[in-house]
Amino acid sequence: MTIPALTAKYRSKVAVTQLKKMYSVMSQALLYTVQEDGDYSTTIPYDSTESVKSWYYDTLKPYLKITNECINKAGYWADTGTKLLNGNTPKWNNGNVGIGLGIVVFNTADGYSVIIDSFASGDAEFWGADIESGNFIVIYVDINGKKSRML
Repeated sequence: MTIPALTAKYRSKVAVTQLKKMYSVMSQALLYTVQEDGDYSTTIPYDSTESVKSWYYDTLKPYLKITNECINKAGYWADTGTKLLNGNTPKWNNGNVGIGLGIVVFNTADGYSVIIDSFASGDAEFWGADIESGNFIVIYVDINGKKSRML
């Protein structure tokens, strides 16, 4: 009885540590984009594949160590799609392409899989954000990379 509890606690701590590390990496990259390009309100892409792709290449990518990437196609996200920790499927699940539409998927040198998607303010309530107008990005991170598929 004690071994499964200890294993679950250990896995939880590892996951939290990995999430904190990726959060730090992404936060620093986004801070660099603000220093270079100004306020986020001028850099957030519109809800389209081309605007997300352009924002990623021009604004975010220079500040990250990326091993490979793809735009809106299968190959760098879960081969079987995505399941949330509670076992449910995410609302915008697109199988092995990723989560969302018009997305950029990339893998980092640390082994994480990341998706960048953009949304208009109408979707803000779903994310718990209070955005009356404008656009925002959502960043999905799979801390297991290509190994296992839990968000």
